[in-house]
Amino acid sequence: MQYFLKKIEHIAFFFYIVLVFWMISCHEPWFDEAQAWLLARDLSFPELFWRYARYEGSPSLWHAILMLPAQLGLPYQILNIISGFFSVIAVYLLIFRTSLPIILRVIMPFTFFFAYQYSVVARSYCLLAPLLLVIGVFFESRFAKPKLYAFALLLLANVSIHGMLIAGCLLVIDWKKWVFYWRILSVIFSVLLLNVFQLIPPKDINFAIQTNWKIFPALSKAGSMLIGSFGGDVFLAASVIISSLFWFWQRGVLAQFCLPIFALGAFFGMKYGNVWHEGSYFLIWVFALVLSFNKPVQDKQRNHQRLMILTALLLFFPHLTWSYNSYKYDYQEKYTGAFDIVQYIKKWRLQRFQIVGQDFSICALEPYFKQNIFVNLNRGNLPAFWHWSFTSDYWYHPLQVVLQQVELVIIGQKGIGYTTVPGYKEIAFFPGGLFWKDRILENDSYLLLGRDDIASKLRRLNAKLH
Repeated sequence: MQYFLKKIEHIAFFFYIVLVFWMISCHEPWFDEAQAWLLARDLSFPELFWRYARYEGSPSLWHAILMLPAQLGLPYQILNIISGFFSVIAVYLLIFRTSLPIILRVIMPFTFFFAYQYSVVARSYCLLAPLLLVIGVFFESRFAKPKLYAFALLLLANVSIHGMLIAGCLLVIDWKKWVFYWRILSVIFSVLLLNVFQLIPPKDINFAIQTNWKIFPALSKAGSMLIGSFGGDVFLAASVIISSLFWFWQRGVLAQFCLPIFALGAFFGMKYGNVWHEGSYFLIWVFALVLSFNKPVQDKQRNHQRLMILTALLLFFPHLTWSYNSYKYDYQEKYTGAFDIVQYIKKWRLQRFQIVGQDFSICALEPYFKQNIFVNLNRGNLPAFWHWSFTSDYWYHPLQVVLQQVELVIIGQKGIGYTTVPGYKEIAFFPGGLFWKDRILENDSYLLLGRDDIASKLRRLNAKLH
């Protein structure tokens, strides 16, 4: 029987690797993925750390990891392979190193955030799961090796604001034990202070600048994201949370679940939270679940254990559906139009023309070129990422395009609709849509316009080919 169970574990792990890397081969990176690569490619680490990280609202660990391949000139596609690599580490730990029941260990890897959103889509959140699982696996012996535990917490804190909040909560929970390790604690606080410095918004930032102090809208926002993370249905989410609270209380890990959830909820409700961040709620739940099975289950807790397993399986059902939907869409449809318009530009060598871009999503094209292709983004020079500042060197206005006789215009259509420029004709349209769980969440298409003479020439060339 033990041999058979081991076989199931290895089959699940192998299948996960094949599935994720096959999907990565189909996926087209969008703006958020490109932005991190461009920051890593075009900046030195001091520039990133001391100046630009504050505009991104994120610590620099993910960008630092990307710097070596990006600055060595490796293909842009390596970005998603790196993300997939970290997701494989997470799933290895989940299947082979946790004490979760085998039915949870072999199904959980195929849930939405493990199988797609934090693996195929390459963002810093791909680091959350492996770090939380490392901490979870060695949690019971954390103060036997406090330096390693502190190092893992600091890595977690440098993934994102969400990781920093989770790490801070874990520190607070164990504060009575940490006072005996004051030297290590002083190092932790020093690094966390540097993190806070990175995250203080500069005065000229033009993104997520407001704080919501209204209690009911904040609770509504945090609650809707929590429901979205736990199945997307109020009754399912309530069932999972209530069952989990009772189980975690019995197993002595209630604080490790509740405190990070409250901290993230406060941040999402008061400052900023997007659907992409729902996975941090889910991963906190996974982390607490792993902790709850670290110690042997007592006989009197067996019924509650069965209820917890059943509840988890019910939660997995919508997650598996979302994974299937996402894989199907990403394989059959265009997640973004960025890759197709880049292929068109390279096919006709359009980068030799003056190109003006409109909308921040144009930066999703930049990693495919060694130089900045947009004359209105940092004057056509590097760096080529989008600078979230009111003072950024970026201009776009149809009248200005006409007056300067710019040859080509690329319009990113992030839900803004069709935009025309007098004297310019449509050359081609490149559709795309960012998919989320079971629907297209955002338009991510691109429209290529050309000055009348260039547009006519390209249309004739296209007609000859067809």
